[in-house]
Amino acid sequence: MSKRFLFFLALAVVLLMFLGGLIAWTYVSRDMLGVPLARMLPWPVSCSTRGCITTRAWANQVERAENIARATKYEIPTQKQVLNTLIRQHLAHFGQLRSPIGIKEAQRYRRDILNMPDEKVAQAAGLSPYEYDQYFIVPFLEQESLRQERSAESVDELYRLLAGERYVFVLPAHLKWDRSEGRLK
Repeated sequence: MSKRFLFFLALAVVLLMFLGGLIAWTYVSRDMLGVPLARMLPWPVSCSTRGCITTRAWANQVERAENIARATKYEIPTQKQVLNTLIRQHLAHFGQLRSPIGIKEAQRYRRDILNMPDEKVAQAAGLSPYEYDQYFIVPFLEQESLRQERSAESVDELYRLLAGERYVFVLPAHLKWDRSEGRLK
């Protein structure tokens, strides 16, 4: 083997070890969203047989939840609470609804039931009406439809049922998915 080949092989090994270290640092960190590498690429955070929730989706939802909490003067949810909500929304979204919920139903619900016209959404949530409907109303309606279809008495009971039907893997080392409870521990 030539010295040139050995040099490039050693360089490749060092680069792979460095990349492996960065990945390990990202997944072992207690504040995964605070790791710059986690925000640069959409790293998988939680996966099921129907896809993954990424760091980018998680960070965006944390920001939306914080904005709404500030605007409504509610307590700001923790990153763990937001991820728990995202995992539950993922389970509900793929929970086999007989009648899928679309953006039109969400708009109708927001306007007619919640009495929140488009202008009020921007004031209260700091989001466009479409974003609010997509990230908050549609998941809520999916959850409630599934709860009624499955005759679950509570939301927690619904998520226990859904968690029992589908495996969920949570990749950050400090978080664990409790399948029997349908929530992060």
